[in-house]
Amino acid sequence: RLSKFDRLTLLLSLGLAALMGLTWVVLVAAWEHHDEHQHFQVVRRLADGGEAAEQDFHLNRQILTSMIWNGFFTRLGPEPPLPPPGQMVFLPGYNQVGEPALYYRLAAIPVRLLREENITRQMYAARLVSWVLFLLTVLAAWGTARELVPSRHPAGRSSRQARITSYAERGDNRAPP
Repeated sequence: RLSKFDRLTLLLSLGLAALMGLTWVVLVAAWEHHDEHQHFQVVRRLADGGEAAEQDFHLNRQILTSMIWNGFFTRLGPEPPLPPPGQMVFLPGYNQVGEPALYYRLAAIPVRLLREENITRQMYAARLVSWVLFLLTVLAAWGTARELVPSRHPAGRSSRQARITSYAERGDNRAPP
């Protein structure tokens, strides 16, 4: 059973993490996270029921068009020309095929549900999966710290609470400074 202090620290930790994570989801411009277009490409192929290793040039065209429309290349350098329909479209960056699949499979769930939506909205849905995984990581770190630091250890409580307990354990009735 969690103490009042433990519940407070957990809620505070998760609340701050949720705020930080949502701020990241909203403020980082579309496609601006590290190789986000390449990560999304794998997510979308899985959402469409394909294999991650397959190239989908129609999808590449949608992603590149969204990147151009959202000003991705304005901030980074010259905008690549969009090849005519029917021609192969390659995306710049590191290909994510072969990376661990858990994130991609989880992110494919909301993307599959939003398949008819704008591709940029689908990308933001995948970002929200990252946000949920971030919150789970914070929860796991909090639980690990709680297990590693005994409840009677000063690092496990506020310093004033620790001093009050220390005085009480010695039988000293005077209030701490």
